[in-house]
Amino acid sequence: MEILGGLAKGIPLKVPSGLTVRPTGVRSRRALFDMLGDLRGRSVMDLFAGSGALGLEAASRGAVRADFVEMSPAALSVIRSNLAKVEKFCPDCRFSVIAGKAPECFRQLAVRMPPPDLIFADPPYAESAELLSALLENEAFLGWAVPSTLIWELPDTRPSLKVFPKEWKLCAVRELGASRFLFVRRV
Repeated sequence: MEILGGLAKGIPLKVPSGLTVRPTGVRSRRALFDMLGDLRGRSVMDLFAGSGALGLEAASRGAVRADFVEMSPAALSVIRSNLAKVEKFCPDCRFSVIAGKAPECFRQLAVRMPPPDLIFADPPYAESAELLSALLENEAFLGWAVPSTLIWELPDTRPSLKVFPKEWKLCAVRELGASRFLFVRRV
């Protein structure tokens, strides 16, 4: 796996061993970032970061801030290793790695940092629907993520779209590469 575009294009990325982390596929990641276009001046959060590939790809393509949220110690180590390789190519980007579990960490994050423009979420597929529901109903996240667009990678089985509280709007469901993504905004 490697950075696909931008300033750090071609930099190889590590992936945590085992089956607990399943990075977004190359075709899907390329299609997603081609669709998003120029990220200069934007800020991103890579939630359930795993290897950090989504946030690092955004940084390579011009994002000015990339935050990574992950709870696994092994994955956090991989993110830091990947970040050390990529950050020298992205001098205008500020990075932070947050050890925490979503959505519980948002009370702390709301105090520490402004909301990002884009929140990438590639959760464990087995818990995807429950995690999405918990996140969209989390009071701290609700208040903090007002201007953000949440981009949620879907598992092979389509979760019920009835999980959306009235404060949120489903903007799109996109098939990109072999993956499907929900694009959600706070109304």
